[in-house]
Amino acid sequence: MRKSKIIILFIIALVSNKLNAQVMTIDLCEGITNHNFAIPFTSGSIYQWQVHGPLGIATIRSGNGTEHIKVDLNNPGVFKLIVYETDVNGCLGSDSILVEVHPHPKINFTFSGNCIENATQFIDHSTIVADSLVNYLWNFGDGQLGNGSSIFHHYQTTGFYNVDLSVTSSFGCTDSITKSIQILPKPIAEFSYNPLHATIINPVISFTNENSNLTPIIWDFNDSNFSVLDNPTHEFLYPGKFDVMLVVIDSNSCIDSIEHPINIFYEFLLYTPNSFTPNNDGDNDIFIPKGHRMDKYETYQFIIYNKWGEIVFETKRIGEPWYGNNVQSGVYTWVIILTDEIGIKRKKVGKVNLLR
Repeated sequence: MRKSKIIILFIIALVSNKLNAQVMTIDLCEGITNHNFAIPFTSGSIYQWQVHGPLGIATIRSGNGTEHIKVDLNNPGVFKLIVYETDVNGCLGSDSILVEVHPHPKINFTFSGNCIENATQFIDHSTIVADSLVNYLWNFGDGQLGNGSSIFHHYQTTGFYNVDLSVTSSFGCTDSITKSIQILPKPIAEFSYNPLHATIINPVISFTNENSNLTPIIWDFNDSNFSVLDNPTHEFLYPGKFDVMLVVIDSNSCIDSIEHPINIFYEFLLYTPNSFTPNNDGDNDIFIPKGHRMDKYETYQFIIYNKWGEIVFETKRIGEPWYGNNVQSGVYTWVIILTDEIGIKRKKVGKVNLLR
């Protein structure tokens, strides 16, 4: 009596993203354990399963000899899973499917800038043999999440944080890695300078870095000049207010900066004669103040008072003299009120003797 061939149909219990029924190919991720494969059970039949493919790609963990097995998917690649059935009459049959095992990403990342108040940058360095990487999920360990292969994060407090990165491939295979990061306190920059007040006649300032544990990255003197010395000396070439900045770095590469305003005053040099003779003889006929950088004044007021406190002359024009017209000989009080070129208000008072 001729034995009939058995027709076997797979019942595939799997975690899969795609199934091609025509060629019976399924796609799975490596690392899955106890994955279920089964065919319909026939009473009295014996089942033998075989993995045909690269050595070690998959391992039958349990169930061989039955209609239901569990398989570990060890390595990426393609293998054929074959099942042979012998029924109670000794009839033989077989069937097979192709299983493509997709690789997991190889996860790694680096970080820089682990200082409080500074942005910490996280950079993904994950790779994958096949497929491509399409999704990056960061858990920064402080309750905040982020996406992207390169990302910045600001921590609000110092301490240790476990940062987790999960990467998913285009097929959907995922892996993750966790690294510990310490967020460090920022350094405290400070500097002093001497003298506290300087004029354009001697505009040299000595600067001192007050924290010897911090290394200056740069001194910015706010006049297009810079220094990288620990304790520089700088000469300012013109009067004004200069916001001098010091940027420092500590041994952990944490950075801080501080800024102080430095005022360089012009020398308030003002000359006025103590007498003049307005008699039109061409000699000492006018009374006029003269000074240093008067053309730079922001405001100017020149007033002459008589002995009764009455104004006999007033001007806001720099360089306009008092001619002493229509007044008698005597001692008069003069007042100059001005705003200098860096915004400082100044006042000077004196007396002049008018002689006819």
